[in-house]
Amino acid sequence: MSRRVPARRVAPVTGPEAALVGALLKPAAAPGLAQYGKITLGGDATALRTLDGLLDAFDPDFAVVTP
Repeated sequence: MSRRVPARRVAPVTGPEAALVGALLKPAAAPGLAQYGKITLGGDATALRTLDGLLDAFDPDFAVVTP
C-alpha cells in the first residue's frame, strides 16, 4: 500500500533582511511589500497564505510580567 505525499509548495521570497522578516512574521503583508518593490515573490503564492493561516496574531502590548 502506498501513501500519498502532499505536494510541496515553494514560494521563494527575496529582498533586504528587514522586509523579509516582515513578510515572514506577517505573510499577509507580503503582496503589499512586493507591490512596492521591497521584496520579490516567486513560486506558489498559496504557500504564504498557508503560512499566514498557521501563525497567531499577537498583541505587542501583552504584559508578560505584571506587578
